[in-house]
Amino acid sequence: MNPYLDDSRIEQDLDRLEVCLGEQIRLARGGETARLEALCQDSGEIIRRLVQWGVMDSELFRRRSGRLERLYGELTLAVGCELSQAATGLKEVRRARKTLRAYKSRV
Repeated sequence: MNPYLDDSRIEQDLDRLEVCLGEQIRLARGGETARLEALCQDSGEIIRRLVQWGVMDSELFRRRSGRLERLYGELTLAVGCELSQAATGLKEVRRARKTLRAYKSRV
């Protein structure tokens, strides 16, 4: 870990990451994919910074890793649920288009 890096800076980034993940979960559940995508980039930058600093082996990170893991699990579930709903909607649209084409060809 960077010896010139103080714990408060690491704590701030870990706090930001938790807030960002919580917001991503809320957006995923609400189907707000555009904003969700932007926040994914934000959280990715925070994670890159933490990795670059070598924080993953620190006691600070170990104390917070359980909560971060839970938040990532919730986010994965919320995004998966949204994808499933989108796939179901797409199937319904395709079925309706197929039905309309069949009626159109008979008229």
